[in-house]
Amino acid sequence: MFDKWRKYSYVAQKERRLHLLKIILWVFVSFVGFSMLGTLFVLTVVQENGTMEPGIRKGDRLVVSPFPFGARVPAFSFRLPGPETPKRGDLVIVERAPLNSSEFVRFSDSLIRFFSGQRASLSGPGVSRRLLKRVIGVPGDSVAMVDHVMRVKPKGDPYGLTEFELTTHPYDITVPQLPDGWDTALPFSGTLGTVILGPEEYFVISDDRAGYNDSRVWGPVPIDAIIGKVLFRYWPFSRFGRP
Repeated sequence: MFDKWRKYSYVAQKERRLHLLKIILWVFVSFVGFSMLGTLFVLTVVQENGTMEPGIRKGDRLVVSPFPFGARVPAFSFRLPGPETPKRGDLVIVERAPLNSSEFVRFSDSLIRFFSGQRASLSGPGVSRRLLKRVIGVPGDSVAMVDHVMRVKPKGDPYGLTEFELTTHPYDITVPQLPDGWDTALPFSGTLGTVILGPEEYFVISDDRAGYNDSRVWGPVPIDAIIGKVLFRYWPFSRFGRP
């Protein structure tokens, strides 16, 4: 009798709908809060490969903030003003997304990452990939590479310096061992001709110079592709602090 009441009673059905509505509302508010927090203030990322060794190792956990450079407003195609711009030596998260990547795709990807606890995301053509890179050149710079070390000539300066002399924070790189007799004109030789950066263009690179998934292949990235600045490493705790 009681089961039938729960099945056919208008009051019982109304209570069930109200309960379902509360669950949906809670999930929606949680998702919006997650999206706003990660998009405007702070997010965590896991380094999934060794392209930033020796400073950042595979498995390191990092805290990243979109705020310093101006956060992208969810579901809209504009950014808030930020208190600073990327500097030489900064570790940043770069979003590699084809031009036809829509806000709907970005939203869908955020939804999947939310419900999977950041363990899954959309993949395939037209979907963004977030990569950890180091800023080497800023707008107006002329950059080149000699023996895997970047040389940078700031706009207006008469001569260039190595990346280590211009960085805002000291770091080290991994230099790959090339076969004997490797022609410097061949790809992956550690040599790169001069690239002049335009307005709002940045040259980003991997600390492990054997990894070429960076501006040496794609070219400079616009400021809109830089979505956050690395603040500190929180895991492993033995290497806690600014990387």
